Amino acid sequence: MKTVPELVEVTRKVIAQRAGAQGQGQGTLRADVQHRQQKTLEATVKAGGGEFTFLIDEPRARGGLGEGANPLGYFLAGAGGCLLMQYVSLAIAQDLPIQTLSMIVRAHILRQVPCHFQDIVYDIFIVGSVSQEQVEQLAEEAIPVETIIHLNGKIVLNRKKAP
Repeated sequence: MKTVPELVEVTRKVIAQRAGAQGQGQGTLRADVQHRQQKTLEATVKAGGGEFTFLIDEPRARGGLGEGANPLGYFLAGAGGCLLMQYVSLAIAQDLPIQTLSMIVRAHILRQVPCHFQDIVYDIFIVGSVSQEQVEQLAEEAIPVETIIHLNGKIVLNRKKAP
């Protein structure tokens, strides 16, 4: 896993602070979303002292202009990014011998009215000399919905949890 040495201690400190503040911490994230035209939306996320702007749209086949990922694409990327960030943070804090971490997030959608997710599946791929027990503990601490972990090319864990 690639890390920036001077930021490793920052990550460890944040994890330690959060562990000591069980149930006491509260935070707010903000996203401003505006309609631009047709089905194109512009979103600005304000977090950590910065602002990040991106477009949300539908493909032309669904009446959009195709100028950005669709809302569900961002939702999945956000959910997957959030979960994988937990894995990365915990792996750094625990100095786990992980070389690479990656994920594929899939949502199965029931496309009828009302449209909704049937499930969300997180496939997490880990390569390194970390033990299966360490991987199981990592999954437990990261609180996944459904996680399938591949350790060095072999599925070692398939765990489902209700949100």
